[in-house]
Amino acid sequence: MATTPEDLYLYYTQKAGDIGRQLAIAGIALIWLVHVGISGEASAFSTPLDPELRSAVVWIIWSVAFDAVQYLWGSIVWGYTYYKNEVYDINKAKFALWSPTVFVALKLIFVLVGYYKLYGASNVLNIVG
Repeated sequence: MATTPEDLYLYYTQKAGDIGRQLAIAGIALIWLVHVGISGEASAFSTPLDPELRSAVVWIIWSVAFDAVQYLWGSIVWGYTYYKNEVYDINKAKFALWSPTVFVALKLIFVLVGYYKLYGASNVLNIVG
């Protein structure tokens, strides 16, 4: 287990990102299952998503997109540092260290809004009794 505040920060940021990614993938699967349950297995591919489900999937896809942007951003920031042959200095790298928190927070907010929209859709579509 991590012992320094920096190690703990990195550990929990990584775990929060992993959980957000898993929730997003599960949310997309859940939306698909609901869609198949509503439209039937035979016509699931040809029937568009209900507007309520579409809203949920848009938020969850934003979460997945920010997951990719987080890794792109990290590659750019740390690649620049590496190619400039700069010595790793925590005081210079604070922006690079706290910026993943912004991405993780946005990913989690987007996936939670997606689940909230999915819950609302379940009430509108009379899925949950």
